[in-house]
Amino acid sequence: NLQRATQELITSLAQGNNQLRSGGSQRTTLSGRNGLFTTLSNVNEATGRRETVRLITTQLSNGQLFYMIAVNPQNERGFETAFDAILRSVQIND
Repeated sequence: NLQRATQELITSLAQGNNQLRSGGSQRTTLSGRNGLFTTLSNVNEATGRRETVRLITTQLSNGQLFYMIAVNPQNERGFETAFDAILRSVQIND
């Protein structure tokens, strides 16, 4: 189950960072596959600045979870465009 696997990944990431918060997930596609796009928020431990974490997940044909993460400081623009371009270029062949 993609939703459950994504939540397990988020829980695992949050174990090392108690400031990580989920803003919810929405359905998307990645390389023509069903996927989830989750927006998280965090406070960077080194800088103390808030940051946005973008998480995209999908399942491979063997059931394993494939994920991509992008982190950028909040109020910084340009990161979303670059991440979207990377997402469009991903091709999964399994």
